[in-house]
Amino acid sequence: MIHSRYPRKIRRSNARARSALRCGFLLAWALPAACDSSVSLSTEAKLPDASVEDAKVSADAFLVSAGAAQPIDDSGKLGGALSGYAWAASGTGTTLVSPNPCNDQGCFTNTGGSLCINGSIAALACTNPGTAQVACDWDTNWGTMIGWNVTPVSHQAWGTAASSGLSVSYAGGAGEYRLMAHIAGDPDSKVYCIENYVSGQVAKPSAFLSQCWSSSGDVLPDFQGVDLFGLQLISAQTSINFDYCISAIALY
Repeated sequence: MIHSRYPRKIRRSNARARSALRCGFLLAWALPAACDSSVSLSTEAKLPDASVEDAKVSADAFLVSAGAAQPIDDSGKLGGALSGYAWAASGTGTTLVSPNPCNDQGCFTNTGGSLCINGSIAALACTNPGTAQVACDWDTNWGTMIGWNVTPVSHQAWGTAASSGLSVSYAGGAGEYRLMAHIAGDPDSKVYCIENYVSGQVAKPSAFLSQCWSSSGDVLPDFQGVDLFGLQLISAQTSINFDYCISAIALY
């Protein structure tokens, strides 16, 4: 089945927040038709320790080596080559319990070096389930996401400080996770992603595709043009209670 989700209205209020995510995702991984969805994000989250799972290494799109972990302060601001704020975003079917409030005034507090969110995602509303004609409310009920801007300046590209590889270590309940990237100046509806992203997997730009749910689309040329990243938990045909944290973001 399908999963197509793109950050689409990426709005960052206050150098910390950023809103977005677009395109629904079809149940069971297929490939949906055109999709569209807007969302609002905030800035903050907590992160606990997460164990690194084995990554499926695909050609040279992924690397496995020791990287430089980026500091995360109590307000969700990153340090090092990544210097923007973290935030949380959710679709209409998501109830975000924590962090709350999470808005343009801020999101994460007392992170302890980890970005954590918890709440619930309602089941997708679908017609013709189990058929090729299945259609769901992916555009509005797309799930939830922990994201972060690469710099403190809204919509600013990473530039020469960009790394050649990145990994995100996370832990949480069962579900499908997607690593997202957006290029500064691109339409909010266009993002690049890695489907079924595994915790600790080191990804190069070539691993990100504009239609990752179908392993197709444009390839992300490099990280220099990227202005934000995000780890999305995708909605499903059944409701999801989530409680997941990003414990480390490392550069290579």
